[in-house]
Amino acid sequence: MSKRKKALAEAEPSCEHLEEIGASDFDWELHKLVNWYRRHPTSKKNEKQWAIDYIKHRFGKRKSNEYKGADQHDYAFIACYCRILSNLPKDFEIPIKSVREMLEGELHRIQKKTSLKAPSRKEKAKESPRKIISVQDRITNQIQEYMGEIERQVDILFTTPEMKKVDWFRLDKWATRNNIKGQQANAIVQNIKRLASEIEESCDGECVQLKEGYKFLSKPNRRRILDCLQTWLFHLEKHIESLSKTRTLSKKAISPERRVKKTSYLSEFEDGGLDIVSLHPKKIIYSSVAVVYDTFNRLVSVYVAKPNKQLTIEGTTMKNYRDDESYTKKVRSPVSCVGVCSKCNNKGLVIKHLDELKTKRQPIRKRLNKNTVILKVF
Repeated sequence: MSKRKKALAEAEPSCEHLEEIGASDFDWELHKLVNWYRRHPTSKKNEKQWAIDYIKHRFGKRKSNEYKGADQHDYAFIACYCRILSNLPKDFEIPIKSVREMLEGELHRIQKKTSLKAPSRKEKAKESPRKIISVQDRITNQIQEYMGEIERQVDILFTTPEMKKVDWFRLDKWATRNNIKGQQANAIVQNIKRLASEIEESCDGECVQLKEGYKFLSKPNRRRILDCLQTWLFHLEKHIESLSKTRTLSKKAISPERRVKKTSYLSEFEDGGLDIVSLHPKKIIYSSVAVVYDTFNRLVSVYVAKPNKQLTIEGTTMKNYRDDESYTKKVRSPVSCVGVCSKCNNKGLVIKHLDELKTKRQPIRKRLNKNTVILKVF
């Protein structure tokens, strides 16, 4: 209960004494209570609710539905009377005739307004449920609508067969603009094919009825119309073909951690004066230069990414590196070479230091292995 309602409920005067007093004092006591409610107004919503509560109290819940449709201001005058009488017994009769007639008259007016009010959407739906159109019926209706447009264009062809090709109806643009579905386009194709076969038969066939039916057109004009219909069929078939093309799904992005999940490498190496901690293989992903050291064969490898590309790993195989600039060299003094590389953070100095090694350049090794330590990534 809101603070306002709670305060009103606590401050409301008692009405129980009304059933014990006589008719002479009833008028005075009733209007004294009414004046109290007038001096302590409530919301329009509450006023309506007070009237409905009185009807429920007096006539029952089902009967109250006949009084709910009036405007909120229609309940304002009788709301306080209804509030007072709701606290009295159900069979209590108001001893003052004028008050009784006033209350009955106002309630009758509210009931009449409710009956005249237009039914709501829910009530209308209950009275006349909406007809459900199936998908197939909807498609059929659309096909009929589209065929109406095609027939109109055919009539234009028959009336002006000398029309230039540039002025022919562009069925491809029309189909795209109206977003013609494949099923609808196929139905239109069948109708156009039937008409085209009739015209072709009237030109080259032996059917007397068709020749007689298309006699109003000269043979060259029939040929032109047939040419136009075949163009329409070509456009429609292209449209259907474009609809049937499967949409290429974009590949889901794979996180670097998942890419290097099966990559073999040596996380730490400590031997012969070397104490190296390897970088995680995921750091190679999206890098431009990577330096790795094979602890078993004492080989240092430099991977340089291709232009406008970045290094990546698939399993244990390095990808997107340049064969001409990437190389492998033998290390004679791992402490002086590898130790310096692992501690230096300047890409240029690291590459220069490895270039100055006097050992011969070897082709780059594509794969990492369980003895590989990742020294630097830039």
